[in-house]
Amino acid sequence: MEAAKKMLQVSNAVIPEFKINDCITISVPKVDRGPSDPARVIAVIIEEKNEMYKVGTTHGLIKGWFNSGNMQHATANFILAEQVNKQKELTLRETVQVVSGGQGFLSCSCKSSCQTKRCVCFKASIKCNSRCHNSFTCSNK
Repeated sequence: MEAAKKMLQVSNAVIPEFKINDCITISVPKVDRGPSDPARVIAVIIEEKNEMYKVGTTHGLIKGWFNSGNMQHATANFILAEQVNKQKELTLRETVQVVSGGQGFLSCSCKSSCQTKRCVCFKASIKCNSRCHNSFTCSNK
């Protein structure tokens, strides 16, 4: 019983406490971001339930609940709770793509010149990049 109490004290000392309206950063797994996307997203805590936190950015609320293991306190208050767009809900992957303005995970493997809507990049109004077909000619670069 003593060992359990000691383990709980150590655990509580290591895990930071978060409150509603705290500005935080959320770690983004490598599978959810492109090579040039940020590893962390700045957000603010909107709601708390059972030590799980609902967070949001200026682009919208992030779907799901996060635990304190995924979060760190931000160095300053970059976002206020009033600035969060509560009308829109995005996944973490979508949030990273909006924040970075990157192409995300879109890439095509066309064997023609990418001039029709059959091309994923052309359909999304995005220029083909180095992850797309690399040896074929392309008119969407």
